[in-house]
Amino acid sequence: TDKLIRSLYFNSNYNKPLNDSGTIYFSVGASYANNSNHNILTTSFLSKLDNSYLNNDLLSNNFYFDQSILQLRTSLIIGLPRKWRIIAGLQAENTVSKFQFIKGNSADANNAYNNYLPNLTIRKEFSKDLNMSWVYRETIKRPGIVELNPNIDYSDPYNIRFGNPLIQPTLNDNYDFNFSYVKTRFN
Repeated sequence: TDKLIRSLYFNSNYNKPLNDSGTIYFSVGASYANNSNHNILTTSFLSKLDNSYLNNDLLSNNFYFDQSILQLRTSLIIGLPRKWRIIAGLQAENTVSKFQFIKGNSADANNAYNNYLPNLTIRKEFSKDLNMSWVYRETIKRPGIVELNPNIDYSDPYNIRFGNPLIQPTLNDNYDFNFSYVKTRFN
């Protein structure tokens, strides 16, 4: 198996204070990620007649897999009295996956989906050294190339594998409580 991978990442953020005291901020950002994979599987068998390897085109494949993810995010940061802070936000994501087969046993396949992922953080700073926060975040677990690839993989003679290119991602609700104490050389 030969894999050629090309990736591109872009990220930007902008924060704007909404009041003169600097206690309320509006934050926006965008990011883009693209991963292009060229997978070439050459299946060959040892010929015992002349001790050479013979390629088997029916069990070999050659395909491109591209996945791009566009994220747009926004949040509002509110500083409250007694060093409390609330951060509420939303992240919108668009994911596009494409399979293009040069050689293989499957037709080309495409999939696209949108997700909206909310988040909320409540933070209390007791001092520069001591703080705590409670965080709620919805996160996404995207299926990878192994789960998506519709081409039948014959590389293991005891296990025939193939994926579902239309499978949807898994969304998770994450809750974190953090208590931090930071000093020089000690966390």
